[in-house]
Amino acid sequence: MGKVKVEPQQSKNTINHFSHPHPLELITNQKFVSSSSQLCSGCKIQATGSIYTCRSCNFFLHTECSQMPQQITHPFDKEHHFILLQKPIYPEGNFNCDACGEIGDGFSYHCKTCGTELHILCAIFPLCITHWSHHHQLDLKFSPPYPDKSSCSDICKNVGTNHWLYRCQTCGFDAHLNCTKLQATPHQTNIHYNPTTSRSAP
Repeated sequence: MGKVKVEPQQSKNTINHFSHPHPLELITNQKFVSSSSQLCSGCKIQATGSIYTCRSCNFFLHTECSQMPQQITHPFDKEHHFILLQKPIYPEGNFNCDACGEIGDGFSYHCKTCGTELHILCAIFPLCITHWSHHHQLDLKFSPPYPDKSSCSDICKNVGTNHWLYRCQTCGFDAHLNCTKLQATPHQTNIHYNPTTSRSAP
């Protein structure tokens, strides 16, 4: 799976990754203490746990982010492929995620045909979850089922725009993606790896 190629002459704790020009060294939980300013270049979340790093460049990458495939298909757009980009293609240096609506400047999945952009973590949201806030299963919906395409989360009580949400088909309970990020139990993943891209980028 994914984009990481381990060179034969290197140890298993060192990889080459398409997003960085230098070899990356694996640092385990016990050997690495992160500060709040040290962010994973993939997901832009604080670099903690087992990570790959380039000490000379102050570059960090979670092991999970290092294994994201370079190409996926997704139920959101079954007709096209999404390509993993290491940085936004736009002059502003960021992108608007079409799943959660938030701005990102790390790795993204990009559809060249449609211009759709997804945070890498949004791309792997499960198709259905259980959540402490509701007693039924919540299903992932790619658009609010309302005429004005807005939705009010029954967790945060704030109104959202035309983005993905989790919804209970039985009760009409709605939850924004960000409301469910914590304490959600996934049942089914929602990305599909393309085996033809399970090798490193040139």
